Amino acid sequence: MAIPKRQLDTWTKQGAVTNSKKTYGKIERSLKSDRSALSQHDHDWEIYLQGSYANHTNIYGDSDVDIVVRLLSTWRSDLSGLPKEQKQAYDEAYVDADYTGRDFYEDVRTSLYRRFSRGSIEPGSKAIKLKSDDAPIPVDADVVPCVEHRNYNYFRSEDDEDYEDGMNFRTRDGGRKIINYSKIHRSVGEDKNRSNRTNGNYKPTIRMFKNARQKMCEERIISDGTAPSYYIECLLSNVPDRYFEGNTTSRFQNIVDYLEDATLSTFTEQCGLRDLFDDSNPDRWNRQDAQRYITGLQTLWNSW
Repeated sequence: MAIPKRQLDTWTKQGAVTNSKKTYGKIERSLKSDRSALSQHDHDWEIYLQGSYANHTNIYGDSDVDIVVRLLSTWRSDLSGLPKEQKQAYDEAYVDADYTGRDFYEDVRTSLYRRFSRGSIEPGSKAIKLKSDDAPIPVDADVVPCVEHRNYNYFRSEDDEDYEDGMNFRTRDGGRKIINYSKIHRSVGEDKNRSNRTNGNYKPTIRMFKNARQKMCEERIISDGTAPSYYIECLLSNVPDRYFEGNTTSRFQNIVDYLEDATLSTFTEQCGLRDLFDDSNPDRWNRQDAQRYITGLQTLWNSW
């Protein structure tokens, strides 16, 4: 037996986006309003979507909207790749900020309290969750306050510097540092989806493999949490463009065959800046779970 093509075709479809847009708009307006605690400072910050809705890889049933609120006037830097003289030049150019990421987090939380009921807000380890059951938003939202992260390629002066731009925050349960490059992730995905690379098949294929994950969880082939959506995108970003050619049946088979034979230790996140796997870090994906997911895909195909 095999997964019918009509089922694979259905799995490529994008889920609804109207409610996510409405939710994002309401939260954005609340944080930018005159009553917002953020409006009482002259600090530079921005708000944007990340995750499946931002990347157009959301599937039917996806609910939570991931929203980044990023402080730009304060940042954290990775200078590990710079020579000694450039590190010194950086230290001479910039001083420590008096408005911290913790201050920013509190202002974001206070701003949300002023607009939404306290019962609808649940501060978590990595995000502030707004629950749609108690707040005037169509779907739940995870709001992530963070600061800019700069992974420096070189620094000669304030006017002559180059870095990869990301986001940086610490978890509320232990202060573990989380770094993400969601804007670069999005840009790389859009490029891989272009007609001259995968003929627009990349993102529909991601949705197909996310839906396959959902089915595997329902059938108890894998457990919930084995293959988070973000890491499925990263996994498939390492698959060469040619495997996204053809109909859904050939794409599914060819990609699974490729992944079964691939050297996973060479894979990177979609942004290309970090290894995909870090078995020692509880906030990252591990190869054992990735292998369970890949093996599960073949099991799902054979047992349909």
